[in-house]
Amino acid sequence: SFSLFLVFLINRYSHNSFQSSTRVLIQSDKKSANSISKMLYETDQFKLETSLNDEMMILKSYPLIYKAIEELEFDIVYYLIGDVIIAETYNYFAKVDFQNNLKPHGLEFSIFPLSQNQFSLSSNMLKDSIYSFGDIIRYNNTSFTVNLNPTFKLEKNIDQYLPTKVKVRNPQNIAREYKSNLVVERIRKDAAIIQLSIEGENKEKTTTFLNKLTELYLEKNLQDKNKASENTIVFIDEQLKETRDSLSYIESQLQGFKTSNNITNISVEAEHFYQELNAYEKEK
Repeated sequence: SFSLFLVFLINRYSHNSFQSSTRVLIQSDKKSANSISKMLYETDQFKLETSLNDEMMILKSYPLIYKAIEELEFDIVYYLIGDVIIAETYNYFAKVDFQNNLKPHGLEFSIFPLSQNQFSLSSNMLKDSIYSFGDIIRYNNTSFTVNLNPTFKLEKNIDQYLPTKVKVRNPQNIAREYKSNLVVERIRKDAAIIQLSIEGENKEKTTTFLNKLTELYLEKNLQDKNKASENTIVFIDEQLKETRDSLSYIESQLQGFKTSNNITNISVEAEHFYQELNAYEKEK
């Protein structure tokens, strides 16, 4: 009976943990090498290994994770205040919006829904009061509003929902936590598919994070490819300009030679050499 009671306590007071995962296909633009080199040196496999390792490092890089945290506003953390435990939630009835980027890290307060229009706010750092949703609440050098979450579907009277605790955290610390918890691995040694997985108290929140992270990763790849294409076009333009300048110089030199020597027609052999020179310059 003691064991059953212990199990009951564990289930009642412990936090749930959910795992979310997604997969990314890494495509290579390089064509495969011939079969002889593949058999002798396994160059294709080496290129695949190198490419996948690079992409895995990018997916788990701090700057990419931090950008995802910042765009999702995960520095504002919401918790359900239950009778027994306080558990993290996401996309609940209330949403806090700061008027600027100067978010006061460490700020904590609780929201108790009273009606469709009002809520009470309780905090050791703010004045306890009753506000309407959308009212501007000032704290130090910043201000914020508490609004009804437009994506949350009310299924009962709002005063019947559990109160929410809000914490404003440093996004750098959150990014480091997500980086530490994020697992990036290949699903098979011979496949160019990478799996990303992470555990958290709220499955919807971890899934949203993975979706945003892969979205930013794909955007970065596209930007890198566009930049490479732009650099290639600039290089080709410069090479064409140099070739045109060289041909113009050769043509002026030849014209000067003909004029100084009173030559109106070049010999057939000289013309042939000039055409060859012209062809080489074009190839360049």
